Amino acid sequence: MSDTIKTVSDTVSEQRGDLLGAGVPETDAERMRAEFEAAQLDELYLSDRATREGWLTTARYRQELAEIRRQLRAELGDEAYDWVQYASGGNNRVLIDDVLQDSPAARAGLRAGDVVVRYAGELVLSPNELRAATVRGTANETTAIDVMRGDEALRLFVPRGPLGARIGRTRRLPEHP
Repeated sequence: MSDTIKTVSDTVSEQRGDLLGAGVPETDAERMRAEFEAAQLDELYLSDRATREGWLTTARYRQELAEIRRQLRAELGDEAYDWVQYASGGNNRVLIDDVLQDSPAARAGLRAGDVVVRYAGELVLSPNELRAATVRGTANETTAIDVMRGDEALRLFVPRGPLGARIGRTRRLPEHP
């Protein structure tokens, strides 16, 4: 066997090392790792069951998978969940891919390449979370959107509702352990 084959234990060791290297206390890193692995195992069992029963590509599967992830985030808290996503190699930020001309995003100053961190004060880790956040609250009320533009943190203000931007996913080092 080649030494380029990565085992699960190698990946777990790297994740733990990433967390420790970022200043996460060892006991917290171990707890986060254990809870993340338990959730991964739950996801594997869900996938296996859905495949065997023929509902892997259905809304039911996506809902149950989302629930496993919601539970993990609730157990860990937003910031720890962010670190676990990052340490596991997952995408943990929303990337502004393009901004439509004359859109609320353009008028607020959002640019392609900006990375969304918070919307209305809430940590945003996925495009679905950003979309959901834009419809909460009162339509058109002014709302803060915190973004990173390169290494510069910016707070811009947009009306609640569609941003008028094409969004994607990216991976970025969380700000604080």
